[in-house]
Amino acid sequence: MSTKKKLLQAAAGSAGGAGGLNVEDVFSTYLYEGNGANNYIKNDINIGNGAAENTVLHLTGDTLSDSSPFNHTMTAVGNTSVNTSTKKYGTGSIYFDGTGDYLRAEDSRFVLGSYDFTIEFWLNLPDASPTKGIFHIWDNTTLSNYSIALYHIGNDLTLQFKNGVNGTPNGSISSTTDVITNNTWHHIAAVRHNNTINLYVDGTAVSSGFDATGINLVMNYFELGTHWDSNYTFTGYIDDFRITRGTARYTSNFTTPTSALSLDTATTGEGGLVWVKERTSLSTGNHELMDTERGTSVVIFSDLTNGNFSKTNGLTSFNSNGFSIGSNGGWNNNTSDFASWTFRKAPKFFDVVTYTGTGVARTVSHNLGSVPAMIIVKRTDSATSWNVYHRGLNGGTNPHQYGINLNTTGAEFASSGYWNNTAPTSTEFTVGTSGNANASGGSYVAYLFAHNDGDGTFGSTADQDIIKCGSYTGTGSDSNTVDLGFEPQWILWKSSTSAEEWHLVDNMRGWLTDDAGTDYRYLRANAANAEGGGFGINITSTGFEANGSGAESNASGSTYIYIAIRRGPMAVPTDATDVFAIDGEQTTTSGSGPAFITNFVTDMLIEKQPSATSSWPIGARLQGNKYLVTDAASAETTGSSITWDYMNGTSEPFNISPPYQAWMWKRAPNFFDVVTYTGDGVAGRTVSHNLGVAPEMMWIKNRDGARNWAVYHKELGGTKLLYLNGTNASITESNIFNNTDPTESVFTLGSNRDVNSSISEDHIAYLFASLDGVSKVGSYTGNDNGSNSQVIDCGFSSGARFVLIKLTSTSGYDWYVFDTERGIVAGDDPYLLLNTTGAEQTVWDGIDPHSSGFEVRSSTLNVSGATYIFYAVA
Repeated sequence: MSTKKKLLQAAAGSAGGAGGLNVEDVFSTYLYEGNGANNYIKNDINIGNGAAENTVLHLTGDTLSDSSPFNHTMTAVGNTSVNTSTKKYGTGSIYFDGTGDYLRAEDSRFVLGSYDFTIEFWLNLPDASPTKGIFHIWDNTTLSNYSIALYHIGNDLTLQFKNGVNGTPNGSISSTTDVITNNTWHHIAAVRHNNTINLYVDGTAVSSGFDATGINLVMNYFELGTHWDSNYTFTGYIDDFRITRGTARYTSNFTTPTSALSLDTATTGEGGLVWVKERTSLSTGNHELMDTERGTSVVIFSDLTNGNFSKTNGLTSFNSNGFSIGSNGGWNNNTSDFASWTFRKAPKFFDVVTYTGTGVARTVSHNLGSVPAMIIVKRTDSATSWNVYHRGLNGGTNPHQYGINLNTTGAEFASSGYWNNTAPTSTEFTVGTSGNANASGGSYVAYLFAHNDGDGTFGSTADQDIIKCGSYTGTGSDSNTVDLGFEPQWILWKSSTSAEEWHLVDNMRGWLTDDAGTDYRYLRANAANAEGGGFGINITSTGFEANGSGAESNASGSTYIYIAIRRGPMAVPTDATDVFAIDGEQTTTSGSGPAFITNFVTDMLIEKQPSATSSWPIGARLQGNKYLVTDAASAETTGSSITWDYMNGTSEPFNISPPYQAWMWKRAPNFFDVVTYTGDGVAGRTVSHNLGVAPEMMWIKNRDGARNWAVYHKELGGTKLLYLNGTNASITESNIFNNTDPTESVFTLGSNRDVNSSISEDHIAYLFASLDGVSKVGSYTGNDNGSNSQVIDCGFSSGARFVLIKLTSTSGYDWYVFDTERGIVAGDDPYLLLNTTGAEQTVWDGIDPHSSGFEVRSSTLNVSGATYIFYAVA
């Protein structure tokens, strides 16, 4: 998330009285690398208790107690005390006399992870004695193993931080100008914001900040008044000490607080389920499920019959913005990669209930708010199979008379003991006499999933669907289409009429689109196997396609049941830094971590080595391990190390050594979308998209053939086109966009092979739109007013970070690229040409910065009477 704070929406479905919950409020796929210590998974799903600003510790100084919503137990060591005569606010401050006294607490919420945080307090040093520690967060075993610490040497401060237990990477920030005056209160703030850590004294940063990329703060033992050991205990006063996790309260120099820091009020978590699976190296890693009804001490496994299994240091807390994990290998093995899926309780989406069996048919109340379409029941006090009700069992006819088991490959079977031959209702479901569902005295948990069919209450208009539980019949041939009405991000499916696995796919682990639909990563909910790949499920903008004739997904005549969840985000972005990033510091080519860092899930990347002659590779999550180049008409190429399974950037998709720069986009409503499709050669063919508004610019490329990039721009309309890989002026051509402008739901194609091959070649379309304060697709007419100056107003407040310009009325002009990473300044600007392999040119004043957008300065970009198109991102 950005510094823009997202409103938490009530379970009833509205936030601030406008709209409904979005899918990103209630479901998350989150991938992480195990570190064997602790971790904080911030997926912004409110399933546990927290605070409005995620305050995890607040010591007011009036007492030695924690005033945060978590009420941590604070242990005072030595002579730690409250002093009522020296204080900044309130009735007192915490005094440390330097004789070995300090204040401590231990909790998983002190794990700050790799996200934003703010640690702030008021400090008063009676005497700037030699090196002394002020606070640290460490592992309580080895003094050198700390995540973050602050100490003073005389009147200067040093903030230290390091990754994990091995200490690499690490860093420190020090003041050098005696920033602390004795016997004076100073406001101190250590802040991480977008992978930069800084230290502020009285609202002023003591440095330009430290690049904290790769630093994951994993310790959970907090101590105030010391660092290293008792020989370095601090002498002085501390007042109003507060730790905020997940939020940078200060992002630049600021005015210090003029009153006591606010006591954030607790928010009540909605509750839900966290499902985790080790996905790579351990072939025996179980599917582990913890929910808020059973708590964090026990786990159940979807691939085993076990009841509640005691688990310590697995999931350690459900949070208001995700969950925390400890060192248990099933959740955090330090040599493994993990996938997690979080389901939040919400009407017409998901619910969790527990109940006690009676041995005779009984009803169980729920709060799903609609008739459950899928119910998964597990007995938790003994070993039994997992029972599944699904509305698609028995072909959808009396499905409540049938059952199927989640932990096996078995087909559906008739069973009165599971559901007592009684259909569920919007308030309750019925269980029969089977020990799997209702043994006398047995303990059970049930997970309930809704089915939206035009009656969903989600999105900005509170009328959109986000979950479908359905079925389809296999055809044994390609393009067996299932229309969900939305693009899915997660699907669990199984053949209900034959012995097959429960396959689970999501768009974060690699689920791409091609004509075969065979390249994606799957897990099996009923098996502990590591991740595999190869079955024919192809994602589309409105659902999915089953391809081939494999028994796992499309055997002729077989019936398949599924549960599918809509892709997010549904919320329209308000901050460009949430959806667009530029990174000029390539970190790796090995695929072992993100080569380019963002603060969001990346869906599309363009890359270029500015200083050398090199191509412009462009890749997208939906392309998987393949890429195109914008400077040529060539077909897509397979990359040797392309992965998109990072939450904060991308791998080095094209396995090219540094120094490369990347421009990265996230798919988001009204901003940017990516669509893949297979051509059919039929003029007038429409392709659905999820941009939410009519695209104002589109780049379309045939992925299989050596064909030109076709560009649509709103100023040219559906009768004309440009070539992204060329210098042509706009061309009148009816066979590309079929003389038709796109709409908010579809774009239209002609029969030209560039965009709609008749030989079933794959295509990709990148769709761009103007969004107030975020992006602008526009045009201008050159005025060459003598000074070659013209301000292009994009409606921004802090100027453009990225600008693309093309002259369209005359041939021979390139696609000019400018960005703030390389420099948009008042003077010469480095520029690149998106349609050529040339290195950047630097001795040319093409554009200047302007708060509302940018200012064109060169006569090349401002020819009198000439027409230019542009695309800019704030």
